[in-house]
Amino acid sequence: MRKECFFLLFFLFLSPLTLAGINKKVRPVNGVLLPRIGFPSFIEPNSSFEVILVGEIKEVRPSIENDLRFYELIVEKISYNSSENLTYLTLTAGDVNPGLYSLIIESEKVIFREPNCVSVRESWELPLTVFWLSDTHYDNRKGQFHLAARFRRHIWTINFFSPDLAIITGDVCNNPPEGLFIGAYHELIDLQHPIVLIPGNHDHSLKGDFFTKYLAPSNASLDVGPVHIICLDTGPGSLSGNITKDQKEWLVKDLESASEKPIKMLLIHHPLFTIWNATEVTVEEIVNILVRYNVTMVLSGHMHESYVFEDPILMITNPNSYGKGVGRALPGFRVFELTSSGEIKWLKSLYEPIYLEEFKILVFQTKDGEAKGFSAYLYNGLPRRVSGKFMIKLAAEPLEAEGGRIIQINRTRDGKFLVTLKVDLEPQQEKLVKVWAEEDVDPPYYVNLSKNIAYGANINVIWVNITARDEILGVKNVTLKYSTDNITWNDVQLIRLNEILFTGRFQVQKNVPVVYYIIEAVDAEENIEIREGKIVFLPEITERKEAKPTPIPWKLIVMAALISVVLILTVVRMKER
Repeated sequence: MRKECFFLLFFLFLSPLTLAGINKKVRPVNGVLLPRIGFPSFIEPNSSFEVILVGEIKEVRPSIENDLRFYELIVEKISYNSSENLTYLTLTAGDVNPGLYSLIIESEKVIFREPNCVSVRESWELPLTVFWLSDTHYDNRKGQFHLAARFRRHIWTINFFSPDLAIITGDVCNNPPEGLFIGAYHELIDLQHPIVLIPGNHDHSLKGDFFTKYLAPSNASLDVGPVHIICLDTGPGSLSGNITKDQKEWLVKDLESASEKPIKMLLIHHPLFTIWNATEVTVEEIVNILVRYNVTMVLSGHMHESYVFEDPILMITNPNSYGKGVGRALPGFRVFELTSSGEIKWLKSLYEPIYLEEFKILVFQTKDGEAKGFSAYLYNGLPRRVSGKFMIKLAAEPLEAEGGRIIQINRTRDGKFLVTLKVDLEPQQEKLVKVWAEEDVDPPYYVNLSKNIAYGANINVIWVNITARDEILGVKNVTLKYSTDNITWNDVQLIRLNEILFTGRFQVQKNVPVVYYIIEAVDAEENIEIREGKIVFLPEITERKEAKPTPIPWKLIVMAALISVVLILTVVRMKER
């Protein structure tokens, strides 16, 4: 325990020293340091952007692509920094169509591919709409699946609101294990709009900089047309944040370089009123810098509560975006519009976020181009009209729609149909939105249960995953019942992880040899598919192997020897005195 505490304190002491710029020592998962899935380039047709690759790359063939289009890019400049082992590129896009693109860099030995990292618009002039979340705490481990499920709903919600830009101000993931960052990365691939991510204290790990590896760099800035966005890492502190002297100096230089930008946004995880680093930088110093360079607003999280300060500059703290709460702690998100007049228009209010219970969305069908239809449930609890869009990749046409109107159909590069469906929701309205190429008269065609059993001393815990697929509108709900005697049945609470996957758990006594189950999968037209099965438990192993002495780890032996030497020397010195 003392050893763990020592290393934790050592980490907290050292980590701010690495916060003065982008961590260039980490190899990103795709070999692309910039731009990233969580730190895109925002460009217009016939404009240039910078790319940083890991390693020495001499000749490249760059391009961008999405479902609809593929464009080759022009290499304007290429250089290699041997001390950093990084290759710097300046690329120019020609007459490209608006959209979110993946970046592909082909060289002789390797192909780099970073998804959803180049966002193109005809013009990035104001107004621009921003969707802002904080503290999503994504977690895909057992016992935390509700956090993964909520993260998926955020993906659906962002896609529906179709903002020019989405933001998450830290604690994207719940804790340091690398698997969480891998899971969040794969979820973000399904975003149809660009997103900017910054790390929070929960995104720091003793085992590596997984945030930079999988999601985005920090201590960097980017431009979205006339909007300058600064992403500052305030460190791993659970109670207070930290801004170092080096970060302060970098911030000043960055703001000086962006002095002509009419809108400047600082993204930090810890609110400024929680920043504590009196030996290097005070809160007053940072605020004075922000005022001096006319920073428009500071967006933060961490507190899991909503706070708004309007003087001397606008500083807003979003609550967390999962679970439940009361008062300031009610979870939610904010949507706002940056206007050319300098006014900020809030979809709901500056002083209150849109609470999770005020806007609900459930998507019942995948958008991968395999289905012949689509459906989703929506609820608008706001006191105003809300409009949004679904962009759905389908396998067939012609199409009919209910609950929305089809405003565009494009043929994809792989021969599918990309459908844009506009949906309007009046205050307090809920609706089921449908698009179909043929009537949905058959139940879900694929229902499968996989299991993982944890054998205990008195009980066995059964974790189940149920995958359910429907050919047309999608799976509305799945229920699971189990019985130990095939007579009395019990319900299992399931969590919907995505469009097709449901998960849950239940437990039975150790002496139960078999469990029977019934699955009901219901599609959006109430067609029901029932599957039955059983789970047979392994017989208890009574054979015991002869116990062998556990070897003492050599580290403990060395540590004990060192302690003994220190004690002996101390005793000898005391006797000499």
